[in-house]
Amino acid sequence: MFPHVDFADARSPQAILDEIPDADAALAWHLGKTALGAARRLRWIQCTGAGIGHLLYPEMLARPVV
Repeated sequence: MFPHVDFADARSPQAILDEIPDADAALAWHLGKTALGAARRLRWIQCTGAGIGHLLYPEMLARPVV
């Protein structure tokens, strides 16, 4: 359906760290500081919960992530 898009199902902390370096987007309730630090290309986080207050930590705010 989307030939130019790769989807990864990363449910464990290690799987997230393995997949996040090349991700342009993430669908998640939370993305921790370690994963954010490994996310070289991340530009979009689609939060699956209500509210984003838990994502507004200083390291996240310093990044060009929507």
